[in-house]
Amino acid sequence: MLTLAIAAASLLVRTALEPLCGPLIAWLALVLHFCSVPNGELHVFDD
Repeated sequence: MLTLAIAAASLLVRTALEPLCGPLIAWLALVLHFCSVPNGELHVFDD
């Protein structure tokens, strides 16, 4: 379920940002969003 939620959120982030900023910025935002410390702690310790 967590993998599905992450995949859905990544699709949403890319779809929202790519027309505005281009593909490079959309991918960078995606990486920064899912590798952030609070998000990483939540996924590692709550699973």
